[in-house]
Amino acid sequence: MLVVAMPKYEDRIYQWFLKRSGKNESGKVRASGVMGKLCAEIANDPIAIRRALLNLQSQGHLVFSADPRGEPISPFITAIRPVTDTPVHANRWQTVLEDSGLPENSMAALYPLYNAMEDFNTEHMEILLAGLRKLRDEQHLLTGQPSYVVSATYLMGSSKLLFALDAKSLRLFGIDIDKFTARTPYMMVGGGGKAPQSVILVENPIAFEVAVQSIASIRHTFVCTFGFGLSNAQSEYGNQLAGAVEAGRAILLRRTEGPYTSFEQLLQHPEIHFWGDLDTAGLQIFERIAARIPHLKLSALYKPMIKAATNPMCCHPYVMAVGKAGQKPFKPTREDTETLLKYCGHWAVDQEIVCDDDIKILSGVALEFK
Repeated sequence: MLVVAMPKYEDRIYQWFLKRSGKNESGKVRASGVMGKLCAEIANDPIAIRRALLNLQSQGHLVFSADPRGEPISPFITAIRPVTDTPVHANRWQTVLEDSGLPENSMAALYPLYNAMEDFNTEHMEILLAGLRKLRDEQHLLTGQPSYVVSATYLMGSSKLLFALDAKSLRLFGIDIDKFTARTPYMMVGGGGKAPQSVILVENPIAFEVAVQSIASIRHTFVCTFGFGLSNAQSEYGNQLAGAVEAGRAILLRRTEGPYTSFEQLLQHPEIHFWGDLDTAGLQIFERIAARIPHLKLSALYKPMIKAATNPMCCHPYVMAVGKAGQKPFKPTREDTETLLKYCGHWAVDQEIVCDDDIKILSGVALEFK
């Protein structure tokens, strides 16, 4: 193990080589042009850089051949990666996986879960693995079930353990955690009177509240998911809505009087529309819901949003400041989705931009493309 402490200047150069070699296990960096790059990125002092390279070479951090001045002459400079100790619980988890009889790809998928098992002994790990395997086999029976209930039922009686485990690893193992809802699904419903002309599924509660208070609520019923416990992620509203539709059940909370007594009854309305943000995540939610409601249509309330997407003052990029940094393009399965995606490939518009007059005129009308 390397134990020699490096001066700060040499450490910067060593870290530069580690970064340049990336995921290349050999640690090799092409030597051609290295001096120029180091002078440009570290310090414009060739003599000091050559001296640092020779010091790193003598200490065993870098491997290369040099001329008498210390100038690298070998085709590559190899960075020797520092040796790190593997945590005891990681080795313990690896042993449990190897004894499980799982195929290599499943073991590789589950290995990163050791990060959540620092206090687990071997028996705990074996019980957890058995629960994960059972959950993977039975997840098709659990669509729409609250995640906390699923976790407590399958993972050692803990309602929180599922959330402590790396989601990417679980997906690679074959557990689709998106099948489960983050909580008991509650849906706010308002408007429409005794015989609503249409039902409009709304992604965000702010837009829902504006719609319910508009004159459009006399003729149309608006629906939106309600709350998420301790979660503050705005994107969860749409996902909760999609999850409730996929499960086909939710508890209705009435914002105003209306004819519906159950969520299932509401979803059977012959004229049902979706209105969400004009962004890739919103349209993915639309496709998830449409997979369960084949007659679902995009709402004409998207019209003013499409117009806004052409005005730099009324649309925004997919960046962290607007909560959309993680949104990525996807391949749509419907023609209407594909067409609408063309308007939000690089710029997005939130549905709250739609004004009262547009809600009055466009509610209950399906979006059509010319």
